[in-house]
Amino acid sequence: MNGIVEGIIGGTITVTNYEAFNSLMVQYPDNPDLYYVYADLLKNNFQKQSAASFYDKAAHFSLSSGN
Repeated sequence: MNGIVEGIIGGTITVTNYEAFNSLMVQYPDNPDLYYVYADLLKNNFQKQSAASFYDKAAHFSLSSGN
């Protein structure tokens, strides 16, 4: 996994730009942790419906991968 992605997941790197985050999710489409962090970003920016969708995707990927 990329060091930047690890930093984002670990909380040492913060991404607040939606386009940059979407780019990372295209590169790592099956990483449930990225989806959780992105959902948190959306929730914190009062986009609760979109956040719920990404929490759902994160849970789906997490369950599918056995994590």
